[in-house]
Amino acid sequence: MTLNTTLLLFFDDQIVSNTTANISSPPALLPIWVTSVVLPAFFGVVCVSGLIGNGLALIVFLRFSNTKKVPNVYILNLASADLLFMFGIPFLTYQYAAQQWIFGELMCKIIFAIDGMNMYTGIFTLTAMSVDRYLAIVHAVWSMRHRTLNTARAICLILWLLSTVVTIPLWIYSKTIEDNGRVLCDVSWPDGNIMENLFILYSFVVSFLLPLIIISACYIGIMTSLAKGSMGQKKRRKSKLGRVGVMVLLAVALFIVCWLPFWTVQLVMLTLNEKRPSRSLAIAYYTSLCMSYANSSLNPVVYTFSRKNFRQDLTRTLFSSKPSYKITDNKRNATLYTHDKCERTIGNSNDL
Repeated sequence: MTLNTTLLLFFDDQIVSNTTANISSPPALLPIWVTSVVLPAFFGVVCVSGLIGNGLALIVFLRFSNTKKVPNVYILNLASADLLFMFGIPFLTYQYAAQQWIFGELMCKIIFAIDGMNMYTGIFTLTAMSVDRYLAIVHAVWSMRHRTLNTARAICLILWLLSTVVTIPLWIYSKTIEDNGRVLCDVSWPDGNIMENLFILYSFVVSFLLPLIIISACYIGIMTSLAKGSMGQKKRRKSKLGRVGVMVLLAVALFIVCWLPFWTVQLVMLTLNEKRPSRSLAIAYYTSLCMSYANSSLNPVVYTFSRKNFRQDLTRTLFSSKPSYKITDNKRNATLYTHDKCERTIGNSNDL
């Protein structure tokens, strides 16, 4: 998500100036091929891998997984948000490569808004999944009555509505602007840098700091509950934390790894006093931008490595594997048998 647009334009201007600089001009921060070649190539890889990964994730969960289980509702919501985000990347990639925007102001607003909504919906969904894990493990009796499928669907709808509301500034102020003879899609804030800086702080708190506080509180509560239980209770509750709990933790850890550098750079930008940023800051900015965009394409990797059933179903989807036949010892007649059936039955408690 491109937040600090003023400094982004400055970086781009400094890079473009490399082609027209004279002896008395200050050296450009980065060569022009950084934004015209490296970034488009990276975004292209992210887009293709994200479309394939999240598309397969949706197919696998809709085809094989029990969509009537609450955790799977949240997983489908997260994969849908990531897949939607991928459709906007080609437009941003073109702007980086061509150094101009040709798709009109309406598409500019839509792409920037979807860009922001993906960030909010993703972390909001991870927060909801963490709260869901807390309720399922710490308040198991209460959750049996209140953690319903309809409640999970309603929460996902509320998350999308909330993401739309918090990105209203992007809907309003995203527009095509002319910069040094180029038409670009950007955010044109009124009142100069004041409103832009406020929006950065507001986004940092709403989409990063506050959700991580809630997530941390949920898992501290879970671990505290497991530590207080008897040995038998701990063993039983640990199995409930199992696959879904590990998957959520891995997804949260991936989110932090991908987004913490981005927010660190954004906050550093707010403290800059000099007019010309350093080369290291420019490198850090574009690196953090790439990492934040990569998050949406890496979530399917989390599903693959944290859930054995997902790996099995993914293999069946890709290679159309057929169920095998097993000869029973007593009656010696062929019985249709699927190898993962028993594992799914035993593992159902992990997907509460």
